[in-house]
Amino acid sequence: MYGLLLFELLSRVQYIDPFYGPNSTHRPSLLTGTVDSPFYYASFLHVYASMSTILIQSLFAFHVLLAFLTFLSPTPLKCFLTWFLFLSLTLRNTWLNYILDRYFHYFLAVSIFTSSTSAPLRNVGIYASRLQLLWLYIDAGMGKVLDPLNGWTTTPLQIPNSPIPILPALDSYTRHTLSARIIYTLLTPTGLKYLTPIVAYAEVVLPVISIFSCFFERLKNVQILSTVLVMGLHIGIGLTINNTALLSLVACTSLILLLPISSPSPPSQLSKPGLLIATLILTSCVYFETTELALCSQDTSLWPTLLHNRWNVFTSSETYVTWEIAPGVLSDNSVVDVWGKGEVSYELPGAGAASTSTPRRGRWRSFPYLKEMDSEFEKRALWNYLCRQWNEEHPDPNSQLLKFNFFMLQADVLPELSFGETRKRHIISWDCVTSQEIPSDESSSPQPPTFMNTNQAPMRARENLNKIHQNSIHPNKIRSRVGGIQGKANEEL
Repeated sequence: MYGLLLFELLSRVQYIDPFYGPNSTHRPSLLTGTVDSPFYYASFLHVYASMSTILIQSLFAFHVLLAFLTFLSPTPLKCFLTWFLFLSLTLRNTWLNYILDRYFHYFLAVSIFTSSTSAPLRNVGIYASRLQLLWLYIDAGMGKVLDPLNGWTTTPLQIPNSPIPILPALDSYTRHTLSARIIYTLLTPTGLKYLTPIVAYAEVVLPVISIFSCFFERLKNVQILSTVLVMGLHIGIGLTINNTALLSLVACTSLILLLPISSPSPPSQLSKPGLLIATLILTSCVYFETTELALCSQDTSLWPTLLHNRWNVFTSSETYVTWEIAPGVLSDNSVVDVWGKGEVSYELPGAGAASTSTPRRGRWRSFPYLKEMDSEFEKRALWNYLCRQWNEEHPDPNSQLLKFNFFMLQADVLPELSFGETRKRHIISWDCVTSQEIPSDESSSPQPPTFMNTNQAPMRARENLNKIHQNSIHPNKIRSRVGGIQGKANEEL
């Protein structure tokens, strides 16, 4: 787990300037705001450090070094410090708190126990991790089984009077990569159709079988087989959906705790203080998810980041894919795609995935959706970054960026690996010279900008169904982190 954390931390170096540094968006303004817990301030290390580029880079370097030392020789103290710094990093910019971060958050916390040389304390960590895994897969699997749109069945719910069909979930997801297209060709749409409900129920049943088998020596082979099959599900996700390779590796690593090599020794010994702490944490998660605390903002409350324990992603079919472009005008009057750093193209990316149109994958996909912030300072910091980055990478006076438009593009997912007509949504127009938004009919309108070149009735019906679906999964956590328009898969990745 710590080797994968080390890889994750190194991959975030590219995000220091736009997301964590002194010129970035979000969190520093909260130092003058109101939070609901004094512990929040104690977890603000990355917020304090972000006041200076040198400080935030030094803190990143220390975190990387600590993760490396913990990887070489884990101890409870080093595990705790590594987990605490990861929590602080998450709090620096809560818009980047996705399911991968949740995995690291909980299983780094569990490692505080499992790294102990005390058998009773280590046993607490093993049992707590298995209970966490049980909840994780029940929550994720039941989200699919109970999907109101029936996306994980052979007959998904169709939108009345819409020419756009809703496909079985595996048909809509198995098209993002080259390996996905090979699998699609081998299994055919019919095979994926009937495999879809099998995968959904396997995600619920297999972990239960594996954990149940942990308590019986004679069921060791069942324990191994069921755990390996769950790992196979994650390997399939990593092969077929972009930006999920690290997530799949982290999930498979956590599943090692279900194998016989991780069995408690001796099983009957438990540390009472450790058991009390683990019980308190798990009880707090349940309390958080079932009370009004779940409605708290991550910006002002520590609890959503600390205790959020929901795993219901990929819970329905993906009905459309999204990607972004930013046509910009340079000082020599040429036009380039500032976001993709190449020629401007409104065509769907070749692999048909929401994140393959530009080199900016992973957490870069959160960047344009931070525009929902109201602060003029944060908006200026966000969009000026694109200007600054381009001009630093292209110092030639004739290649300096003067202004750009930012668009979200969208296309419906259709049968047989095909996609619908590309639609365009204007996000913002920005002047790099004056560092101000350029007024336009779309950007200044009080009404939300709409997609162009589309049948609006089916679009509204589909978005309404998606809202019903999201609300039914967790009625107390109605959050619109990407304005309700980013694909469901990419919203959590």
